[in-house]
Amino acid sequence: SRVVDVASTLFFLAIAVAYLTNLEVGTVIVLVGVFTIIYTVIGGIAAVAWTDVLQGVLLITGGLVVFLVAWLGAEGTVGDSINTAWEGGRFNTGDWSFDLTRQNAWLLLVGGIIWAFQRYACDQHMVQRYLTARTDREARRATYIGGVACLPIWIMSLLIGVGIWAFYARSGTPLPPEVLADQNTIVPHFIQNECPRGMLGLIVAALAAAAMSSLAADMNSLATVVVDDFYAKVLPQSSDRGRLWVGRAVVALAGIAAVVFALQWQGVESAMEFAVKMLLIATAGVLGLFALGLLTRLATNAGAWIGIVACVLFTAWATLTGVTLPSMQAPVLDLGVLNYGLDGSLIGILSHVIVFVVGLLASLFIGRRRTDLDSLTIHASGNSNS
Repeated sequence: SRVVDVASTLFFLAIAVAYLTNLEVGTVIVLVGVFTIIYTVIGGIAAVAWTDVLQGVLLITGGLVVFLVAWLGAEGTVGDSINTAWEGGRFNTGDWSFDLTRQNAWLLLVGGIIWAFQRYACDQHMVQRYLTARTDREARRATYIGGVACLPIWIMSLLIGVGIWAFYARSGTPLPPEVLADQNTIVPHFIQNECPRGMLGLIVAALAAAAMSSLAADMNSLATVVVDDFYAKVLPQSSDRGRLWVGRAVVALAGIAAVVFALQWQGVESAMEFAVKMLLIATAGVLGLFALGLLTRLATNAGAWIGIVACVLFTAWATLTGVTLPSMQAPVLDLGVLNYGLDGSLIGILSHVIVFVVGLLASLFIGRRRTDLDSLTIHASGNSNS
């Protein structure tokens, strides 16, 4: 899941930077990936934390510049732009007709909720930031502040898209055919042609900063998990220096894998929709497993393993028979009537249900209940840390 996340971030960045700098998308992916690998290997979690601060400032500043140009640079008033966008259906929230075979607002809503719970509860790249706080109180406060701060940034991002549409609708300036043919380049085209020349460098820096912030955090979190949960348990007598070098090697290998994966994305029609689908698939079952341990006292190790196996088998079958990568013409396998026929994002949603339900049923039928669960489930009582 971390490699897919890094790959998607690299690809999004490369689309914009390549358009603005006349470089090839693949070249940008490789350059940014290599540079981020280097500073993450050298700096570790300290590099992640402090570069996040600077990169966050750049991201918000660059976004505000684009936002203001989109809404204030068009002919007429902001109210005129809002009316134009409203009449053009730009404030429409999507297709709300329920259909399990194609992407719609219902699937995106459920997938988004699952993604948010999983990201803030289960993903190591977020958990490692909680652990850098000096106290639990500081970690909780940072989490609340981060959650609230996301809302205005998301709203700004959405309104940037609406504003750019209204800008071109009111100006009467047609978009070039090559831009219309690739909707992923519309925003970069706007930045290049409409934003003040002196701000172009800032915006490119903001794009790169936002991407590299995620890249470093993901790669560092993956290294932490491999070292602490695998290497240190297999070789408990290993030295700190040895574990440090293993962590650095994991960062490098994960970064290289993400670069290779990102290169395969070239040619995707809608990068955002494809990214959501791939991230839901890549994290299949994680939240379901977390819920199995947190919400019930009945789950056992054996039951959880059976739930995991069921999830892996389902995810492998559905992905191989129902998902087509941009670099391919069709899914890897064709089993005819046995092919997965629902929307790809449902793979990530159903996988959590499968882990939870199968794991719970298996625990009830073949496993004995555990008794050492104090403070480990929501059913704990009399414990302030539960």
